[in-house]
Amino acid sequence: MPIVKYQNHNGESVVLHGDGFSFMNLNSLRAYQWDFSTTSRPNGMGGIASNFARKPLQRTIKVSTHTETLEALYALENRIHAVTEPDVIAGIPGQLFVGEQYIVCYVVEGSVEDYVIPGHYAEIELTLLIIEPYWCTKTTTVFNIATSASDTTAKKFNLRFPYRFTTGYANTKLNNTHYAECPMIITVYGAAQNPSINIAGNTYNVATQIATGSRLVIDQTQHTIEIVNSVGEKTNVFNSRNKQYDIFKPLPAGESIVSHSGGFKFSIAVIQQRSGLKWTT
Repeated sequence: MPIVKYQNHNGESVVLHGDGFSFMNLNSLRAYQWDFSTTSRPNGMGGIASNFARKPLQRTIKVSTHTETLEALYALENRIHAVTEPDVIAGIPGQLFVGEQYIVCYVVEGSVEDYVIPGHYAEIELTLLIIEPYWCTKTTTVFNIATSASDTTAKKFNLRFPYRFTTGYANTKLNNTHYAECPMIITVYGAAQNPSINIAGNTYNVATQIATGSRLVIDQTQHTIEIVNSVGEKTNVFNSRNKQYDIFKPLPAGESIVSHSGGFKFSIAVIQQRSGLKWTT
C-alpha cells in the first residue's frame, strides 16, 4: 500500500499510513460521483443528460495506531490535530496524498471509534471536506537556459524529449499522456521582463518585470497570476496578462510544441485530474 499523508497549506504533514499509523479503508477514497441534469424525451422513451459537474463532497477515512507507550499514542493523536486544524482556521485547504496522487481538502471532523488504553491502541475516524473532487498527479518539466548550443550543462527535461536551450526562441515538445486536457502551473524565474511562452499555439504572456530571486506563477488551478519574491511575498499581476490570449487555457492531450522568448528559466507543472483514485500496484 502506498504512503498516505495529509499535508497542510504550511507544508507540514502527518503520515496516516506509516510512522505509527495504519490506513484502514483506502477503498473509501475510490468512490466518486458526477452531478448532472436529465431531460426526458416527449415520447417518454429515454432522454438526455447534461450539466455534468463535480461538486464538493465529504468522505470518511479511518486510521489506527498501536504504540508502545501511552505518551506516544497521545503524541500521534495530537499530531493529526496540529497539522489539520490550521487549514480550517486559515480557510486554506490542505492535500491528502496517496502515493503521488493528491486531493484538495479539509479535515472537518474527527472522532475516536475504538480506544484501548492498556494496549495503547486507537481507531480514529476523520471526515474530509473535499473541495476539489478529483485526484491530481503533478509532473513538472524544467526548461533551463544554455549559454550556447554546445553548452553541455543545459537541462534535459524529463518527458523523454531531450533538448538544449539557447538564448532566443526555442522549440520542443511537451507530452500530456492523460486522456483529457490538463491545467498547468507555469513558473518563470527572474530575472525576466515581459516573459512570453507559446504552448500548443496559445501564448502565455505577462507584461511585467521579474527581479532576480523572484518568480512569476501562472496557476491555472486557482486562476491566479502572481509574482512571488525571495521572502515569499506575493504581488497580484492578473491585469498585466496579455488579454488577446487565454492565459488559463489548459494543455491539450497528446504532444504540444513549446516555444519561448528566451533569456529566462521556467517550469511547467502539468496536473492530471481524474474523478477516482487511480489503481496502482
